Amino acid sequence: MNKGIDILVAVERNKIPIGQKHKLHLLIKVRGISNGQQQRRPLNLGFVLDRSGSMEGSKLDYTRQAVELCMTHLDENDIQSIVIFDHEVEMLMAPTKLVNKDMAKKVLQKVWARGTTNLSAGLIMGGNLVGHNSSDERINRVLVLTDGQANQGITSADGLATIAGKIGDRGIGVTSLGVGADFDEEVLIGIAEAGRGNFYYIENPDQIPAIFEQELEGLLQVLAQKLEISIDSPYLTKAYGYIPEVTEKGFNFALPDLYSGEEKVLVLEMELPAMQSGTQKLVNIKVSYFDTFSMQEQIVEVPVDIFAGDIEQIGEVDANLEVEKHLRRLRMAEAQNEALSKADEGDFDKARELLEEVVAEMMPMMADEDELTELDQLQESIKYYSDEQYNQSTRKKIRAASYRQQKNRPR
Repeated sequence: MNKGIDILVAVERNKIPIGQKHKLHLLIKVRGISNGQQQRRPLNLGFVLDRSGSMEGSKLDYTRQAVELCMTHLDENDIQSIVIFDHEVEMLMAPTKLVNKDMAKKVLQKVWARGTTNLSAGLIMGGNLVGHNSSDERINRVLVLTDGQANQGITSADGLATIAGKIGDRGIGVTSLGVGADFDEEVLIGIAEAGRGNFYYIENPDQIPAIFEQELEGLLQVLAQKLEISIDSPYLTKAYGYIPEVTEKGFNFALPDLYSGEEKVLVLEMELPAMQSGTQKLVNIKVSYFDTFSMQEQIVEVPVDIFAGDIEQIGEVDANLEVEKHLRRLRMAEAQNEALSKADEGDFDKARELLEEVVAEMMPMMADEDELTELDQLQESIKYYSDEQYNQSTRKKIRAASYRQQKNRPR
């Protein structure tokens, strides 16, 4: 099997009775596959590190340790740059091939904490430095770590997401890492979504090196970049998993890099009118990506049809179990996010009610132990929706878990 991707498309039901409206779900799963024979592509990494006053002590110590750990995995073909920011932004290390790692590590010891948080300036400089050497021959990524809320420069969630989106449009992914209880997780998730990267919640500073290593391990196994999925259909009403760009023809998705062994999952909801008898066109799917094995852009088109007929023609049609399983997982994540919104408004009764309804509805549907575990975790979270239990820390734990669930990432 060649290095690349595998695309699975499945409809909840591939036959429907004529003469009535239907709500259907479509699963699109993109999986990274590898024969293990390709040498990795060189990296072009930009570390953007918060050095504001609140980072003093263990947070900054573990951040230095994490970047040093990343350096040990890099070689002389990789490029690294480091930006530090507080109320000002400073280039600590210009884009450099890591020929002398010891010297690079010594530079990190010059970082000390001070000032406030100008996240936008750090993000812009980090993107520009990586952009100096950005190319299809390299894996290009900005990693921004902060423990606070942006309070200098551009501070709005939309403004910061726009910056990340412009970096992402240049073929540079943006991964955000939030440390502690004071950062705004919705802002950092917005940065990661717009920048086609990942988001990590780091509860304790001693987790920083392990999280950095997790992100680096993925970057060393990138199989597809510039991954985009467009779905043309007049029947689309909703998307689960990733946020679409809505077009005249349907939905477009710009997805993060695909790693070896990773699965990215979309579930689309469609509302179908009463259809005439026969095979009908449902959607047309186009998947485009840059294949790191062939070093060429690849385009795969998948037309999807559905058969409409009377009851005698279609018989008993069972729902596709995999489609339903992924839909349940994504609906649980959505319910959790809705509950968080209600809790943010102070309506804890409504938040608990939302989750209790989802738990009651889905309990009889659970197909395996993994699903039961996810439902148990959803049920367990209900206790945090109260004046006594709901705080910055518990909100971040819950939101980080729902983010991983949405993105089909390990918990």
